[in-house]
Amino acid sequence: MEDVNLLVKDVDNRSIMQLITFELEEGLYAFDVLPVETIIEMVDIRPVPKVASYIKGVINYRGRIIPVMALSERIDLKRGKIEKYNRIIITHFEDIEVGFLVSNVREVINVTDDQIEKVNSLQGNEVDTRFIKGVIKSNDQLIIFLDIKAILDTEIS
Repeated sequence: MEDVNLLVKDVDNRSIMQLITFELEEGLYAFDVLPVETIIEMVDIRPVPKVASYIKGVINYRGRIIPVMALSERIDLKRGKIEKYNRIIITHFEDIEVGFLVSNVREVINVTDDQIEKVNSLQGNEVDTRFIKGVIKSNDQLIIFLDIKAILDTEIS
């Protein structure tokens, strides 16, 4: 399935994607902005028994119960502490509502397809790429472009 937010074209007729960038641990990451409903400050997360360790619990957001996933743990980064300055990115992807717990939210950026270096060009067999769509170089920073669909796929645990 093609990304639906690849609808805008630049003057050279290249597809432009909008990505939301955020920090996890000490790195910069991004995913498509289209499924993002809102970004909220840290709120009380109620633990839920017998769920995957990266599911931190649920929150009540505008009368809806939304599970909160520690994104750094889901993509196998080191386990970070939940801090009061963390943010929760509330998303609605296909039929799944989830809040992604991140260290900080940066900005929304526009990128073209040719700015995204595909994952298969990364060297080494030890790189786990199941959650990565590509790598973007922006203002001398590397941004890891994450695949929300793969992250939410419960078959990949």
